[in-house]
Amino acid sequence: MLAWVYKGLGTAIGVVVLYLVLVFGASESGEVVQLVTRDAQGEAVTTRLWVADTDGAMWLRAGDGASGWYQRLTAHSAHSPATLIRGENTYLITAIPEPQRIAEINQLMADKYGLGDMLIGILAGSPASGIAVRVVVASN
Repeated sequence: MLAWVYKGLGTAIGVVVLYLVLVFGASESGEVVQLVTRDAQGEAVTTRLWVADTDGAMWLRAGDGASGWYQRLTAHSAHSPATLIRGENTYLITAIPEPQRIAEINQLMADKYGLGDMLIGILAGSPASGIAVRVVVASN
């Protein structure tokens, strides 16, 4: 009897570990930028995200708008910009939510990240009703 409990527990832990490995592996595939925002206490919080480019701008994608990084980013202003690190480049940024463009940005992400984007959609939920976020680079 106890052996069955241990087997069941081992299987459950294995499934959770496999899920986490797949999500992490898929989310780290391809180009990943670092978004540095400030929380309510002023502490820097770094979030790794995918990025797409269109219309001369960089774009991020928020699932439903409730994610912490999205809330922190939209709280930043031109007077207190967030930071985006992309490769060797660092940008001071703000953002403009454009939910009406989510289908276009989803397609750009799917084209760019391929299997990784598909796996994240399956494992973590589809961002079909998410929010496209236009990155606005601060002028010097």
